[in-house]
Amino acid sequence: MAPAQAVLIEVEPDGSAQVYRYALDGEFAGDTWHESKQEAREQLEFEYGPAVGPWSEVPATIADPHEYALDWGRRSRPEP
Repeated sequence: MAPAQAVLIEVEPDGSAQVYRYALDGEFAGDTWHESKQEAREQLEFEYGPAVGPWSEVPATIADPHEYALDWGRRSRPEP
């Protein structure tokens, strides 16, 4: 599986959270379930440490949150 370079946390109506991980080329890099958004964030900070940057909410007008997360990751990565 590809290394994760962009992540998306989707919060369900019951408060649980699903984390989706992607490589910046769009390849799926895994997913995990968590009891809450806070638990999901803590797990990602544990896994990726300082590589986790600031969190950004997906605007309500966005039709595809997964593509939005990938685009955000591509725009945010440092220049080589």
